[in-house]
Amino acid sequence: MKSRSCGNIVFEDGSFHICATLTSGTIQHLKKDLQVLAITEPAVIEWRADYLKENLTEENIKAGLKLIRNSYSSTPLIFTLRKESEGGAWSLSEEDLYRLRLCAAETGLLDLMDIELSSLLTEHEKLFLYESLIRSMKASGKLLILSFHDFTGAPAENTLIGTVLKMMKEGADIAKIAVMVSEKEELNLLKGLSAKLREEPGLPHILIGMGELGVETRYNKKDFFSAITYASTGEKSAPGQLSIKDLKRLLENQ
Repeated sequence: MKSRSCGNIVFEDGSFHICATLTSGTIQHLKKDLQVLAITEPAVIEWRADYLKENLTEENIKAGLKLIRNSYSSTPLIFTLRKESEGGAWSLSEEDLYRLRLCAAETGLLDLMDIELSSLLTEHEKLFLYESLIRSMKASGKLLILSFHDFTGAPAENTLIGTVLKMMKEGADIAKIAVMVSEKEELNLLKGLSAKLREEPGLPHILIGMGELGVETRYNKKDFFSAITYASTGEKSAPGQLSIKDLKRLLENQ
């Protein structure tokens, strides 16, 4: 089955559901950001918990998820926690990453979790039991987004297709590829890749060209076929990310 469902939302290639990314630095700021978010009505919410930085504790993970759930009981919620090398806002050890991801999953308050593929392809998977975490999530109906980020540029198409195949093997429900785009050739490569992924059986994909030259990957429905497109609610979580207002306008003008 190519599509994946979460409540009333169906994730499929080309659906371009707008996901509002929360990058609040404290729980108090999260409360304020949720109030602002109320007027934008996003289809999906992502909480980038790594932006809590020094406030990143298990207690605050639970408090933040509860706060978001109390405000948005039926909106699909993605929990994302990244370390600096993955584009995250805070330096985290693999042990801390696993511990906090496990804490979030055990609350039962999230709908999807975004994990960098590299966490599952090294000794970290065996050491921190990601296989068990993922199996438990899926048993409770949660979805898994596996991500790949490259902040230096776009690898070859065959390399990226191979990455998506690895994501499928590791149990992803949605594959996410985010690469820096600094040349027109890289943007054209992503156009071809998105078209191929749409035609292939398997799972929905998210394709993001980071940087100013890659902005159109976030809204161009003619050449790209992402299931989800991300927008900022405050501090941008990726180069080239648009505000919800601007993203909605560009999508409506397609």
